[in-house]
Amino acid sequence: MCPRQIESVRIGCREQLFPDAAAAHPALLAARHRPQGQARFTKADKGLLAEVDAALGQMCGHATRAVMRRMYEDYGDERFERLATISNGHLYNLRKSKTYRRRRTVF
Repeated sequence: MCPRQIESVRIGCREQLFPDAAAAHPALLAARHRPQGQARFTKADKGLLAEVDAALGQMCGHATRAVMRRMYEDYGDERFERLATISNGHLYNLRKSKTYRRRRTVF
């Protein structure tokens, strides 16, 4: 990569600032953030995570990720499509969400 391309990657590859970098690496444009207000994980995903945690006893993030990845890749359960690629950090963020806490709270 040339220094200009490295610089464009470092500042987020804004095509108005570095149009040649976007043309040279179209994957950089594909990796941009989603529009404001568009969540990657839905309420159904958070509910599914709550179901998995209730059934398996809220394991650590790494083990939970492995279960959800296997449910999608090995067993073909389409409900786990988005959760199969979740990071540990985001998994714990979902566990802090209102939707998740409402489903996991037992009175």
